[in-house]
Amino acid sequence: MMASLLNSICRRDRGESIAGSSTLLCDVGTASFERPLGWDARKTEWPTLMLLTPADVPRDLMTRMISIDAARPEQKTADVTAVDFAMRYKGILLPDSTELDGEPAYWVIANGELGKFQPTHVVIAHHKGQAYYILGGSSDRSDMTADVEAIVKSWKWKK
Repeated sequence: MMASLLNSICRRDRGESIAGSSTLLCDVGTASFERPLGWDARKTEWPTLMLLTPADVPRDLMTRMISIDAARPEQKTADVTAVDFAMRYKGILLPDSTELDGEPAYWVIANGELGKFQPTHVVIAHHKGQAYYILGGSSDRSDMTADVEAIVKSWKWKK
């Protein structure tokens, strides 16, 4: 995976969100997205573009996190990368694809092992020679769909 950038930067946007307050844009170098409500960007020693954790939960009590990762793809297309990921994590590739700012993207849902942080709600896309992963994971099998989906909907590639 690519080296950490702040693991990147989150900053206030001058635009207004739907609720009327300013949004917090997170920048991962090649793209930006709105930080999901209730989540904070955290520093990490892991080789990831960005790690998000619940804002109101101490690190030692965390049961959920979202990681934004990128790597040189092992497969030629995002759908094959997603199938490979689903097989690796004993998950399923959802039949309907989505988009990550115009790029085809694919959802994988996996049942992580209780008590271990493992990806459970993942969106995978390819862009300019890299595979991008938005990985929602939990140690208690929390539903991460809405939080991952918020990132997907606000994702913008840099030109």
